[in-house]
Amino acid sequence: MNKRLFALGVALTLLGTTFIQPVFGQEVIQIRSKQVFKLHWAAKYVQAIEGKLYIQPLDGNHPLNEKITLDRLKYLTELALGSDYSLTLKGVTREEVVNQMVLFWSEITGQDPATIMQPTVILYRDEGAINPELLWNIRHANFIGLAKGRDNGNFSPSDTVTYGEAAALLSRLKDIQRQHEKIELNFETTGSYEKMTDKIVFQIQFKNLTNETLPVIFGSGQQFEVTVLDETGEEVYRFSDGRAFTMAIIEKELGPHESFTWQDSWDYQDKAGAKLTKGTYTAVIQVLASSSIEGGISAEELRTELTFTLNQ
Repeated sequence: MNKRLFALGVALTLLGTTFIQPVFGQEVIQIRSKQVFKLHWAAKYVQAIEGKLYIQPLDGNHPLNEKITLDRLKYLTELALGSDYSLTLKGVTREEVVNQMVLFWSEITGQDPATIMQPTVILYRDEGAINPELLWNIRHANFIGLAKGRDNGNFSPSDTVTYGEAAALLSRLKDIQRQHEKIELNFETTGSYEKMTDKIVFQIQFKNLTNETLPVIFGSGQQFEVTVLDETGEEVYRFSDGRAFTMAIIEKELGPHESFTWQDSWDYQDKAGAKLTKGTYTAVIQVLASSSIEGGISAEELRTELTFTLNQ
């Protein structure tokens, strides 16, 4: 028996949540009846590390919002980065964990954050509450896109890191590790668009870059997501809004250098129904897939962005 797969199955079972997962080629589906589900914001990060897609009921709590333990963080770290990366933490507060992730970033890239200049701007409203010995690294984490603050502008240094937050940090580090070590990617997501008078059509391609047939798993009937953001970063369109998807595992195989393709269109209306005619927009395309291959599928392989301008 594959010890790694066994450990993952046990770990997820202990979380006691509603989720869908394939176990040794068989489908195991657990769904709370008569509930509506959506993807948790951190689901894609957990998926990139554990290869499992968590489903969140709209009217219930989610385990990815739960506070993580030190043992669980150690487990996720080894799973994401490898056994060579050991935590030196005594606690799991946000300031401690983010500082540790920056230390890992330094190991991966060979760069010392202390030697990298930082703009003299206040990033968080509560910077005065951050341990002065950790502040530089925490600010560095923001500048490199590793960790941000809360929506209210605070960093909340003494809060315990949640499972979802830990997965997001480690998934981003995993991508940096892949890029630095030049690990060969197995998949690639690309996109294109065609602007028409009444709509824009997005073409999405998910390609197997290898010479082998690879397994691809979709956690539900929704196999991709498209979001369109305006110049301020505000979301004006989301493919999944108002749609219902089957809650069942879909297991497929993708042959060497073959692709899955999808299409979506947007009628230029924002979420309030107003027609948008001018401006620069970004379409973020995310393929919602996982795989049982060694190392899974990184977030880099599942995502692409398209930038376009409207001038009607």
